[in-house]
Amino acid sequence: MTCSPVRKLHQPWRGTQRRGMKKTGAVLEVLKSCPVKYSYYRRPGQTLVAPHGIRRLYSTCRTAPCGTFKHLGKAQFCTLSGTNCCVRQPHNSAIPKDNRRFFSAAKSGKYFLNGGTSCTGRYVGYSHFSTTSGTEDRTVVIIGGGISGLTAAYYLTKVKNLPFDKIVLYESSDRLGGWINSLQLDDGTIFEQGPRTIRSPTATPAARATIELVESLGLVDDVIAVTSKEPAAKNRYIYVDGKLHALPNSLFKTLSKQSPFSKSLAHYVFKEMSIPAKSTSSDESVYDFFSRRFGAEVTNYAIGALCRGIYAADTKLLSMKACFPSLLEAENKYGSVIKGILGSLTEKTKPQNVDSAGDILGPNGESRMLQRAKNERWSVWSLQEGLSQLPVALASELKRDHRVDVQLNTCCKEVNFRGSKAIVQTEKGCVEADYIFSSIYAKTLSQLLTGVSKLNSLLHSIQAVTVAVVNLEYSDLEFKVEGFGHLVPPDQPSNVIGVIYDSCSFPDRVVGNRTVFTCMLGGTWFKEQFGDPDKVDPDYLTSLAISALQEQLGITQPPCRTYIGIQKDCIPLYRVGHTEVVHEIFQQCKEASLPLSLLGSSYKGVGVPDCIFNAKQEVIRIVKKINSN
Repeated sequence: MTCSPVRKLHQPWRGTQRRGMKKTGAVLEVLKSCPVKYSYYRRPGQTLVAPHGIRRLYSTCRTAPCGTFKHLGKAQFCTLSGTNCCVRQPHNSAIPKDNRRFFSAAKSGKYFLNGGTSCTGRYVGYSHFSTTSGTEDRTVVIIGGGISGLTAAYYLTKVKNLPFDKIVLYESSDRLGGWINSLQLDDGTIFEQGPRTIRSPTATPAARATIELVESLGLVDDVIAVTSKEPAAKNRYIYVDGKLHALPNSLFKTLSKQSPFSKSLAHYVFKEMSIPAKSTSSDESVYDFFSRRFGAEVTNYAIGALCRGIYAADTKLLSMKACFPSLLEAENKYGSVIKGILGSLTEKTKPQNVDSAGDILGPNGESRMLQRAKNERWSVWSLQEGLSQLPVALASELKRDHRVDVQLNTCCKEVNFRGSKAIVQTEKGCVEADYIFSSIYAKTLSQLLTGVSKLNSLLHSIQAVTVAVVNLEYSDLEFKVEGFGHLVPPDQPSNVIGVIYDSCSFPDRVVGNRTVFTCMLGGTWFKEQFGDPDKVDPDYLTSLAISALQEQLGITQPPCRTYIGIQKDCIPLYRVGHTEVVHEIFQQCKEASLPLSLLGSSYKGVGVPDCIFNAKQEVIRIVKKINSN
């Protein structure tokens, strides 16, 4: 027996929907030859799908199992080969008026659709049918398998009432994790080629979201924290005029003059509070802002070094609005950065302006790791096997979900938008996507999109910097400097951005008598100093790193093991005006009604927590939006 497709009903039970019921959907089959699209209304947390007044109209199969059967939540639709399903005859007066012509009952247990076309079976819950020519999966595509793409995929699998049947993730390389890349050697030594630490979860909502993700993945026992009492948290250095200088780490030290500064930091702090605020709200460079408020010395030595460590970039290029929005807000609100910081300490904490995940992902509960971080006063943290444990755990979770298809070594070639859908062309074929989350670098995305020239131009305008990361391991080294590492301000004659003392930060990872350092070179100065990243000799860069450790740390013996990675376009460059560009990019997507969300470090934060937080929030927003429609 075959069935004809049935007609779409017109917004059944509008009153029920107004009373707060939620609409969700899934594709079910009445018979293999008669696919129909099924959707239903239910109250959150209600165990039975049908509204209370209609539940009595539908019975359950008592005498025989269903022939073809799928179920979504508590909703069921089954088909039978005969009439062995006990079906009570519906009372037409109880069926919504617009639907009576579609459903009538026969004593044989058949339902008649479209006023006569019959399908053997029954339905449970108040449903409406819509025309469909086949069972078409709704597909969401994620471009990029870095931390943003993996986080988006993970939270898509966790949402209730996911409006997609299939999640496809494309990664052009042979590994997942993006710029997070922990190399674990045979003897257990870990070389970090990318990010290595995360700020305390008490620092920002993004940092909290990151530790919550770690908890949900079951990685709690692998977390290793650096508390505020440890040397790696207290001791930060800058290399100026051929010497290491410790930055003040206590109130007492800010009151006394410390080289390379000509005055105490307290002097700059009190002076800043008397400087009037800027009269306009236009963006300015990080260099201009801090020079205006704190003077040249603080800007060059402290802020210049800090920005090289975070952004591998020149402060004269970086946007204050994009890089330090909270400090800019402090000046605008209080007239002073220092007054703003002090004011924020006395103000009551306001709720964060983020989408609630409770009704989408379920309640989170209190984070045990957050409480532990507060009690132990964490500064930063990492994972026992390196930060790559995080993307590895995410990938493992995704592998368990039958809806997820992760395709490595698959490069996207083109994305075409057709109405409300998108056609994603890869080197292996094409996929029709109902929605796309792109987590790749903005300029790379601009080379894929077609028919959106203005959007492509904006995406292409976001630049990024290249950094050479050199890991060096020494055996039997007597290294007495305790601290996280040192940074080199931009006005110093050195090719090195900074050096991280890995073994001091995480002594639990130390293997035998080994000492590990990581040296960074390049950034916005890469081409000027070394030329084309594709043509530079890696051995030459390694030799520069070895020489820098000899000159700056007095290490004369050769390393026993080295590794170099040239990370091309790894950190987006947030130039002055970046926030306006990002706003226009998002506006272009909205005005064109593109089924596209933009994730990753190109837009709203370069750190790992920023990427995780933004991906999670965007998944919540999109699922809410689609389900509400």
